[in-house]
Amino acid sequence: MPSLMQLIEQYGLLLVFTNVLVEQLGAPVPAVPTMVATGALAAYGAFPLALALAVTTSACVVADCVWYSIGRRSGRRALNSLCRLSPSPEDCPQRTEGRFMRRGPLAIVLAKFVPGFGILTTTLAGILGTTLWQFLALDALGAMLWTGLNLFVGWWLHDSVAAVLEAIARSGRWGLAALAALLAVWVGSKLWRMRHVRRDLATTVAAAAP
Repeated sequence: MPSLMQLIEQYGLLLVFTNVLVEQLGAPVPAVPTMVATGALAAYGAFPLALALAVTTSACVVADCVWYSIGRRSGRRALNSLCRLSPSPEDCPQRTEGRFMRRGPLAIVLAKFVPGFGILTTTLAGILGTTLWQFLALDALGAMLWTGLNLFVGWWLHDSVAAVLEAIARSGRWGLAALAALLAVWVGSKLWRMRHVRRDLATTVAAAAP
């Protein structure tokens, strides 16, 4: 069973871009382990760290532009639909907007460092009429800081990262089964919470279409 680093070596940064993009669009496929492994590979000379940073930042910005466009197009109905994923959906819209208004544009930069706040913030930026160029500049800065931190952790701890991933790959079917089971539970919980949100968001976007 190939390790994560071996998969990245085989499929290149296209795999990294796709993983980060899909995760930032809201799918329950964690991208942090991929970015950490990518940073470790950069430390071993597989590709330049700057190139990995450009790829991961671009993936984030592309995904965030989708949510920004949904906010511009659908308004607060999109935010209300997304807030169904929050542990406190009743006050989620007010709480999200309050954070955004208190921090101003800085909220876009810091959004990815707050779990569950990234998609809400980018959508809210569109709802509140943040100009496209201001959004792109702030979002690119925030994405670069967030992905850069994960890549740097992998680059800095590359020997440890490689050892852990190799141990998982060598653990045999039982170790992989346990890891798959934990991942399945995590993904299942995400999918369960997103089931109604996807339906409501699709209805909202369709209603806002010209």
